[in-house]
Amino acid sequence: MKKFVILLLFVMLGMPAALEANDEPWLKAEEILKNISDPVFRDKDYLITRHGAKPGAAYDNTKAINRLIEKCSKQGGGRVVVPAGEFYTGPITLKSNVNLHL
Repeated sequence: MKKFVILLLFVMLGMPAALEANDEPWLKAEEILKNISDPVFRDKDYLITRHGAKPGAAYDNTKAINRLIEKCSKQGGGRVVVPAGEFYTGPITLKSNVNLHL
């Protein structure tokens, strides 16, 4: 019983701090959102099927897609396009200025 009373005392002492609402982060959120703009990508498309990727589960496209993302980034960016269909791949790594379009 003594432990329960001590626990209850600590809970009650902490309640005023927990009940005090902190609206400050929400006030800053509007200012932060004003500074965020949509990304702009270079108007150049890189179609994965023109760079070695093949549809279907029989072919692993991981290397082809990662190479194309690297190439796109090094050439100033653009859009790496994955056409309709199923393309088997492992992990891919996006780079700066690359828009992966599915």
